Amino acid sequence: LRPASVCYRIRVLKCKYCLGPGETLLSLAQQLAVDPLQLLLSNPLLRRPDAVPAGAAVSLGPLYAVRPGDRLEALAARFLVAPALLLDLNPDVRAGNGTLAAGGEMCVPAPVCAVQCLHGTDCAL
Repeated sequence: LRPASVCYRIRVLKCKYCLGPGETLLSLAQQLAVDPLQLLLSNPLLRRPDAVPAGAAVSLGPLYAVRPGDRLEALAARFLVAPALLLDLNPDVRAGNGTLAAGGEMCVPAPVCAVQCLHGTDCAL
């Protein structure tokens, strides 16, 4: 007799994080080195952001569909976030020369606090 083998297929949702026991939005923000407001803005339906239960799926931001010709630095500037943060939130993305694979998806955090705007429209990090 041969030992039986079993295969499992696991689907990991991009741009989601499952809070573990004792974790909070604040501790997750510290772990990701992001402003807690970024997580609050990405989870507007949380009734009590200060008491999210363990096992809850938290959004890290919206998903962006990568277009032909998109480059990491240009997307970071467009969404007002640091390129390093985009790579941290998208470990599956390898931007060797900065060009991203069209058709893929990238998690993009909400820009807060570090953004400075002149006259309300000309914004940059």
